[in-house]
Amino acid sequence: MLALRPWCAEIGAAEVSAASDRASKAITVRAVAKAASRQDKYGQAA
Repeated sequence: MLALRPWCAEIGAAEVSAASDRASKAITVRAVAKAASRQDKYGQAA
């Protein structure tokens, strides 16, 4: 039978959550930088 526990109840969930948070922030920073470079190139960001 499957154990239907939420991922946050699993062993190591805190580390996974922290790593996911860091990755999300890094992706956001890259996206903002990319949008800013486009804005500089073409005037107004799309």
